[in-house]
This record gives sequence, C-alpha cells and structure tokens, in this order.
Amino acid sequence: MINTPRTNLLIAWLCALGFIITLLTYQPGYMSFDTLKQLREARSMEFSDGNPVVMAAIWSAMERVSAGPFGMLVLQNMLYWGGLALFFRSVRGPGLLRVLMVIVIGAYPPIFGQIGTVWKDLLMLGAGMLAIGMIASTLAARTSGRPWLRLIGSGTAILLLLWLAVSLRHNSLPAVVPLVYWLFQPAPAYARSIRRVGMHLGAALAVSAALYVLSGFVEDRLVSKHNHFWQVLASFDLVGTSVEADKVVFEGTLDIFETEPTVAELKAVYTPLTVGALYRARSDSAGERLRPLVTYVSTDEQLERLASAWRSAIYDHPSAYLQHRWQVFRHVLGLVDRPVYDAVFRTRILKNEMGFTFHASAWNEWLTERLLAMSASSWVYRVWVYAIVLVVAFGFGCVRYWYGSDLTLLVLSTSGLLYLLGYFPTAGSPPLRYNLWTILMALLCTYQGLAWLLSARSPKAATPAPTAPKPAPQTEPAPPARPEHEPPAR
Repeated sequence: MINTPRTNLLIAWLCALGFIITLLTYQPGYMSFDTLKQLREARSMEFSDGNPVVMAAIWSAMERVSAGPFGMLVLQNMLYWGGLALFFRSVRGPGLLRVLMVIVIGAYPPIFGQIGTVWKDLLMLGAGMLAIGMIASTLAARTSGRPWLRLIGSGTAILLLLWLAVSLRHNSLPAVVPLVYWLFQPAPAYARSIRRVGMHLGAALAVSAALYVLSGFVEDRLVSKHNHFWQVLASFDLVGTSVEADKVVFEGTLDIFETEPTVAELKAVYTPLTVGALYRARSDSAGERLRPLVTYVSTDEQLERLASAWRSAIYDHPSAYLQHRWQVFRHVLGLVDRPVYDAVFRTRILKNEMGFTFHASAWNEWLTERLLAMSASSWVYRVWVYAIVLVVAFGFGCVRYWYGSDLTLLVLSTSGLLYLLGYFPTAGSPPLRYNLWTILMALLCTYQGLAWLLSARSPKAATPAPTAPKPAPQTEPAPPARPEHEPPAR
C-alpha cells in the first residue's frame, strides 16, 4: 500500500503524456460563441457580467504570452493534468490500481472529448482538480494536526484555486464547501462528536462564504457593463411555471414581453431543453417573421418588476414551479430519450472576425466521430449513472468518517452531489460540460471505493503466536561435595 517512487514517477509521466496528447489533439483550442465573446472582452479590457470576468482578465494576461486560445488551452490542461498527478501520487492504494485509474480518467470520453474547448467550465474543472490534488498531497505529508499550520504555504494556494473555481462558476460554491472542510479536517476522533463536526462545518461554511464574497467584490470592480444575466433564469421560470400551471402566473405586462402573452403563446415557444428558445425569432401561423417572445431589460425599475414577479410566481405556484424545474433537471440527468446535449463541440471554432480557424487532423476527425457515436448510445454520457455512484459513495463515506477513518470518499461524493443538485434551480439547458465536475468526482470516488475494498480483502501479515520459553534441559544433580574433614568411606 506504500507509494513507491517508481509508481509515482510512472503516474507523473502518464499525466505529462496525457497533457501533450491533449494539446496535439485540440491545438489551438476549440472556441464557442461564449469563448469568442470572452476573448473580445480580454482584448478590449471591457468586461461584462455575462461570463466570468476573472477568466477574461486571466486571458488578457495570457495574450501577452500567446495570442488566441492556445495559451488558455495550455493553462486549463496544466491545472487538470497536474491535479490528477498530485492526487494519485498522494492517495494510498495499490500502485497498479492508481496507474490504471490515471489512464481511465485521463482517457475518459465525456471528459477528454470536452477538455480541448476553452470554456469557463473546463478552467473551473482544472482549478478544482489541482486543489483536490494539493489537498491530498498536503494531508498526506502533514506532521501537525493544527489547521492554521496547514493554511500557510500550500493552504493559501489551495484557497486561491478554490476562489478561482467559485469565480468561474458561482453555482460551484456548494461543491467547494466540502473541499474546505477537507483541507482543515479535524482529528479522526472528531468524527464521533456531532457538536465538533458541526463547529468544523460552520468554519468551512464561513471560509467558503468569504471566497464567494471576494469573488463578487472582484467582479464588481472589474465589470464595466452589467447585463444582469439572472434575468434569463427568471424569464425561463416565469414561462415554465405558467406552462405547468396552464395559466399565466404573473399579472400585468412585464417589460420582457412586448404584449401580455397568452398561455398558448408561451407553450408555443417553451421547451425545458433550453432557455434559448425564448429569445429566438419566431413565425406566426401565416409564416410571417415575428420578434422573439422574450427580450432583455436593463433599467432598475424593469429589473425590480421582473424580480418581484419571479418571487411571486414561485411562492404562489410552488408545485408548478417544481414541476418545471424537474422537467429541466431530467435533461441534465440524461433521463430523457434523446441525444446528449452538446456532448462534443463538433464546430471546433465558430466563424469569427479574428481569423481563428481549426484544421482538423486525421486523428482529430477519427476521435470526433467515435465520440459522437458513443454519446448517442453509451451510458457513460448519462449523468444519472454518476449520481447513483455518488449516492452510494456518500453512504459508505459517512460510515467510514463516523468511525474515524479516511474522509476522502465522503468529501468527493458530497462535492459532486452538491454541484449536481445546484443545477436543479439554476439550469437553463443541459450541456454536458455542466456535469463534468460531477463525472470527475464519481470517477475519483470509484477509485477510493476500489482501493478500500482491495485493502479490506488483502491478507494481513500473519503474526506468530507467542510461544512459551523452552524449559532448561534436565540434568542430574551433582553429588554434594564431601567435607574436607569427613573421612573417606571404607
């Protein structure tokens, strides 16, 4: 079970090889609509709140080293592959199993098929994976149980990575809390004290909240154009709740609509698959081109009316709201009989005015076709499978932690589940990239479970039974010495 230098070196080499293969497969990096928008903001230094401003700021700095997407492709993959290497070099388990899991996770189709796209989700995945690897490495090498000692040095870098993850996706905050708890994990005896665990969890929540507040502070200082992107979710919920309730759940005409819509009009454009359908141009029964049903608003008064209507709809029609959110979440879980939404970004680089194009190699073409075929039929692209894995891992993790054993399984499963559940009230569409963190946590939990089972089944070194000391050999007693004055026998 001891990590040998040879095994650790092999893990490092495999991760380095995976990093190189990724760059060769996807260089200069795939770019979607969101990616192109972030690059424009990075070059103009005019940031909006439609995408994470931290990513645009980092990209602006990377532009001085490598113009275009390649620098960000290198960065997000350095974080990801470096985190994998640190994690599997630090955790305990059979060397062969650790090497095999590095290969499996590194080549896992849902992750490897997405990791070449420059997206906030992939940068968040890399930052989170490196944080996990550093936490595992720090705890494996710790010599003191005092949390403040572990905070110095690597602890500061870990918190910076977790702050980056929260800044890239605000809904990642619930997934960060277990990692902070893990970083400052209490002594094993604490696991049997609910009061002490509660105190420790409260401290983890406070640190995570501070990371979130700091993220918002930085965003407010850097953003020059506020789009108030939350209004997209509010509009989606208003329309979806009205469809499920079979009546318009808001009173009066909101500014997001040109005129007060009917239920029939809402049903004509609504689909739980994507919020984007509300903002697309439509046609009437005669084929005449009409404007989108829903539009954006910008003034404080308009936004306040929208927020008030949103809150009232949820409060007055909770059942219809939950039914609408469940229909959306079913797509996130992959419980619907349809192809996975955006499993592979086949466009690679969208047409743009900056001159970036992608020339697919024969290897890239072959890989893309295989991934598309697999995503259409394979269970590995169905998120509900990983949700089941995480629930089972969570149960075993609770038992192990309660009896003072390893905390890793509980932390990873909780992080994956909380991240997935965070999409129930917030998802506007179910792209696969939304679920990469959940998939990765399920894979890491699978390793932890296998390592635990193998260690439990492995025969323990037999200890010889204590034996009684052999008795001293029996010898005949020597005849007593004759006194010198005693006369000899006749």
